[in-house]
Order: sequence, then structure tokens, then C-alpha cells
Amino acid sequence: MDPLNKFYPKVQPLLTAFLRENHRDIPVKAQNAIQELFNQAILKVADIYRKEILRDKFNLDIDLTKYPQYDSTPGQSFIQKFNPCEVCGQLRVVHQCHIIPRNHGGADKADNYLILCANHHHLFDRHKLAEEEWDRIDWSTKSEEVQEYVFKVRLPRQKMFWKYRSENFSGCTCGSTDFQMSFKEDPGQGAFPVEGLYRNMECKKCGQVYTDCSFTGYEYTWWWCFVQEKFKRG
Repeated sequence: MDPLNKFYPKVQPLLTAFLRENHRDIPVKAQNAIQELFNQAILKVADIYRKEILRDKFNLDIDLTKYPQYDSTPGQSFIQKFNPCEVCGQLRVVHQCHIIPRNHGGADKADNYLILCANHHHLFDRHKLAEEEWDRIDWSTKSEEVQEYVFKVRLPRQKMFWKYRSENFSGCTCGSTDFQMSFKEDPGQGAFPVEGLYRNMECKKCGQVYTDCSFTGYEYTWWWCFVQEKFKRG
């Protein structure tokens, strides 16, 4: 949970309503103190969250609280919106794309942004950039903390996409990235009458099996691998 973006908007209205209903019984000075205490508590919770989230999810010891949550120079953020996409150079529609996502404690600041067109923003967030597209990004301009996240979290998932067309998957829990793939078609009968496809990825090192599924209308790029193999078999 991101305390600033999710918890604060839900709790603040309750506190405001409480102070409004009891403003005659609570001195103004005390009301201000209650509001300030609440604000400080939210910031403290946010700091704890940003300090622990990467350790809990990825076993990364990166303290994001050393840097402010928001850019101290808003003008720089505005200027960046007019920079070209860092992958393709397109200028018509560009976004500020978070490298460390907000829900992983990433900050809204220049060091945590890539300037990407809408298409490459979508692909970057889903770890689906082509290898040559990834190589066009200059990571050396980013802080050590951002680079560590990139090379320990994002790059392993990109490599799995390049190798197996797998999204949001960085490898087996045993550390291996070598898998044997097999496919099974689902005719769409019974309690779940949707025709689709299952892909089993069996780790060659420990035998652990991971399953992906694709149903009509859903995007799974590895589905094309199955189609190609089926055409080859006739």
C-alpha cells in the first residue's frame, strides 16, 4: 500500500469531519496540533513503507528515504515533459515514466523518471521492451539506488521476456533461468467454458513448474510461439 496515495485520501476526510463536528469543543490551537500530528504520522508511515517495501518484495537493501518523495524543483519536471522519448526520439506524446514504481516506494522526481512515448511507456512498465530498445536507455545518469533497482529487478524480468516471452517473471526460486516449455489447449468445456491455452514452464534445475494461461481476448506474447509450433507440425 502506498500511504500517501491510498491511505491519506481515505483517512483525511474522516479527520476533517471529526474536527468540523467538534470544533466548538476543541480549541483552534488543539485542532491544528491534531492535524499536524496526523500529517507527521502519515509521513512517518510513508518513510517506513519506502524503506521496507523493496526488502520485503525483492530482498534489496535500498533506503529510498534518503531522497525526497517529490521533486524540489517542479520547473525541471515541467521541462522534462518536452524532451523526446529516450527510446525512439518521438516528441508528439511523451510521458514521465517511473523507473521504481510508486507502489514500490518510488519517488515523483527527475531521477526516478524516464521520458518515454506512450507506446514505450506501456512496454517498459510491462517489461516488454525489445533488447535493442532497452540498450538505447542511458542508465548512467541515474542514482546508484535507481540503477540497483533497474539491474536487479527490471533487467532480470526483461531477460525472461527476451528468452521466453514471459512477463513479470524473473526466474525460478532456485535461481535458475532455464526452463522447458510445454503447451496444453483448453477446449473451454465444463464449469469454465472459455477456450484458451496453458503454458507450463518447468525449471531444468529443480523441476519446479510454473503455469501461464491465455484466454480469448487476453494478450500473451508467448502465445505466438505456440501458434508457430502448431503450424510447423501441420
